[in-house]
Amino acid sequence: MAERSTNSETYNLIKAVRKNGETVLDLSEQNLTHIPEEIYGLTTLEYLKLSNNHLTELGENIGALTTLKTLDLSFNQLTELPEAIGKLSALERLRLNNNQLTALPESIGDLGALSEIELSINKLTKLPASFENLTNIKNLSLIGNQLKTVPKAIFNLR
Repeated sequence: MAERSTNSETYNLIKAVRKNGETVLDLSEQNLTHIPEEIYGLTTLEYLKLSNNHLTELGENIGALTTLKTLDLSFNQLTELPEAIGKLSALERLRLNNNQLTALPESIGDLGALSEIELSINKLTKLPASFENLTNIKNLSLIGNQLKTVPKAIFNLR
């Protein structure tokens, strides 16, 4: 019965954001195992928090949320990100800490507005070469990974 109320609460939050034209949606701690499809229709969303759930994948539809400035996917069970993540051209903050990520897609380098990326406590062994394109990064956390090398350009970040 509790799971049904969580689903109902989740959908009510999404409906309220759509109805009121809000730009913030916090679905943290909702026991989500997947991202509800209705989220991808919220094309004016700027802040999406999906932390502390049970997400194992992020669909290609995430690329539809082009107005997002903050995406918080921390404390889930993500093992990879889709190439569509690179379509989030307005994204400034990306929180992916405490997941199971083993690699990042090359498209991560297309996030030119990104100033903060939190990647700590994952299973990353390397960063894509495109990481060098992220020249606006001011905050970068890589603690708790299995990185063997990092692109030299990281040492030139502000």
